[in-house]
Amino acid sequence: MNSGFRVVARSHVGVIRSGNEDAGLASTRVIAVADGMGGHAAGEVASSAVIQTLHESIKHLPHNSDEIEQWFIENVNDAHAHVGDLIVEDPNRRGMGTTLSVLIACDDAVVFGHIGDSRIYRLRNQTLQQITTDHTYVQTLVDSGEITTEEAAVHPRRNLLMRAIDGIHDVSIDVKVLDVEVGDRFLICSDGLTGVVSNERIAQVLFNSDLTYAVSTLIEEALAAGAPDNVTVVVGEYVNQPPEIEEFLVGSADVELVQASVEPATTKSKMWPWIVGGISLLAVGILSFGYWLTNQWYIGENQDFVVVYQGIDQQLGPFQLSQEVFRTPLPTAFLSAIDLENVQNGISQGNLKTAQETVREMAARSPVCIADPSRCN
Repeated sequence: MNSGFRVVARSHVGVIRSGNEDAGLASTRVIAVADGMGGHAAGEVASSAVIQTLHESIKHLPHNSDEIEQWFIENVNDAHAHVGDLIVEDPNRRGMGTTLSVLIACDDAVVFGHIGDSRIYRLRNQTLQQITTDHTYVQTLVDSGEITTEEAAVHPRRNLLMRAIDGIHDVSIDVKVLDVEVGDRFLICSDGLTGVVSNERIAQVLFNSDLTYAVSTLIEEALAAGAPDNVTVVVGEYVNQPPEIEEFLVGSADVELVQASVEPATTKSKMWPWIVGGISLLAVGILSFGYWLTNQWYIGENQDFVVVYQGIDQQLGPFQLSQEVFRTPLPTAFLSAIDLENVQNGISQGNLKTAQETVREMAARSPVCIADPSRCN
């Protein structure tokens, strides 16, 4: 099989939450998101357990769609049992659970599995379609005609799940084979995104050819909107020759993976704790710097146009610490003298949204744009 996903994934704790109960999996054949629930009852444990169960089984993934469906159902049951075992180990975890939304690439099709209110979308020919149906109380009210979709979005019980993987109750999961075309772009996300960013805006962002830009922008816009919940975004584009990547985990699953990989020291050398501590501090420093860098934005220029960059306008050895994420239609030749000088020096911005607003303000001040607004649209 040569087809699969070109994929980018990211998870963020959000603005209000102190911990991340979301988990995600990204690979060329399997992409998934699990949104844990339970708060103090360890929702992050449930989501991590389910995602890691899938991750550990990828090496046994078949290619035929019928066999894939069976593989998926067996792994969901294993994950369900695993969550149950974790509750037996610590009764305080009773009440934890997780959603799960998964896409699996097979021969000329994709298989999706879904339980809960995380969502799968498909963008095809500029049209965004929600593939999954939320397993929530308010969705049952919408289906019965008692309330509208708009009313469901603000209903006080909109987060009440009717189905989840909780290690106790029987698992009822939607499984279906979908047709697929090369170029189809799939989004799997937790409700931390869909609760604050509209489907129309999601479609606009997903249409951008740069997957990294799409994922980063969706996260940033969720944060700018308040992000009261964790936000996890996985975008996979179906291609004939997916790039060779090692599958990776994000969110709570990534934290658990790192913790599980640390073996107790068996040597009695007094230097060993210092070595481990030094490596740990270095790793934390690198991760912290990388996270900080993804939250830096500035406005600069490239090829005579105003450009929004993510990162900082610096180099570390041969590495540029920024990337172009949005080239505006505003030529630098149209700018006022002061704005041109500022752009050439780089204008720091708090996030993508404020950067776009700054560009609009510069366009409004531009003598050329004032004389002929159509030239700057």
